[in-house]
Amino acid sequence: MTKAQSAAALVPIKYGWRGMGPSGLAVVRGWLTEPHVARRWPNPQIALRSITQHLSEPAIERFILTIDGRDASYLQVYDPHHAPPPAADEQTSDHPYRGQRGIDLFIGEARLIIRGHASRLIRRILEHLFEGGIPRVVTDPDPANARSIAALHRARFRCDGQRDTAWGHVLLMRCDNLKQTISP
Repeated sequence: MTKAQSAAALVPIKYGWRGMGPSGLAVVRGWLTEPHVARRWPNPQIALRSITQHLSEPAIERFILTIDGRDASYLQVYDPHHAPPPAADEQTSDHPYRGQRGIDLFIGEARLIIRGHASRLIRRILEHLFEGGIPRVVTDPDPANARSIAALHRARFRCDGQRDTAWGHVLLMRCDNLKQTISP
């Protein structure tokens, strides 16, 4: 390792995010065509249409995640219970999962995968959500997506079983805010 490489390794990496509006769709459109993204989000046109529709959905927040100020990743944070619950008693404020959030994300550029960025970005987002009082964050990767699952484990997610959904077979994962106690 040269002195320049050694010095660069000592500089801390800055992870951040900004809200995504319509102007962010161009960068997301490009990322959706990347082979490593298309493996998990296989139809870029349908994915982009869905993300575009989410721009007007108040229960879904969209973000562009950054690494050292450069656009790196797409993230959506949503209320998994934003649809009215089927039973009237589930609408009470003591519902055990009230306030939890779900996340979906992908790293946009292939050069940024397999470098530990995903787990660090996820941890940064978890810190932000937990500081805001969110009791639990959930996600549901494809069980065959070993890289994503490994990154989520490194970010303190744990497996909660598998199930079939409208989007396919998924691995349910969760990360609890350890400063709060909630029922499973």
